Amino acid sequence: MFEQRLPYGIWDADNHFPEPQDAIPRYIDPKYRDKVAVDVIRRERDRRVAEARAAGVEPDLTAVDDLAIRPGSTLNRLNPFKTLTPEESEALIREFRELGDQIADPARRLAVMDAQGLEAALMFPQREGLIVHDAFPDDPGATIANVRAFNRYVEAEWGFAFSDRIFIPAVVTFVDVDAAVAEVERVISA
Repeated sequence: MFEQRLPYGIWDADNHFPEPQDAIPRYIDPKYRDKVAVDVIRRERDRRVAEARAAGVEPDLTAVDDLAIRPGSTLNRLNPFKTLTPEESEALIREFRELGDQIADPARRLAVMDAQGLEAALMFPQREGLIVHDAFPDDPGATIANVRAFNRYVEAEWGFAFSDRIFIPAVVTFVDVDAAVAEVERVISA
């Protein structure tokens, strides 16, 4: 058997990191502490649970937990996990959960990437970071404050280019173009 090596490294362009629920509250301008994006997600989840229960249905929240979205739950017909048996699916989920805090810490995430053979990864948030850009459509100030808080969290705890291997794009909202430009300039200068 001969060994084959690729002449280039593998980059994952769709990797995700779980941000802690206090990421935005820790970094938000105190003026906006009563309008935090994480609270929007919790309220929406609670509303859906109440709505399902009122309809006599037990809500299925198995796709999401505090550490990770259930592998394959957000994919469409290209889902590579769709043919797994329930037992195989649970085993895969256990494997992901065993990574635990390793996926939530940039230095330890590099060890996971090394084990996966990844040279670098473009990472996106898993929860609040996905919605901050339009969390408060009727309150541009609150939206901008949440975006800045999320970007401050990334800057302080991950960096936008950790070890030149983990790349996290800054979040930008266009509810105020001048504020968006200012945030991009702030992030670039960080």
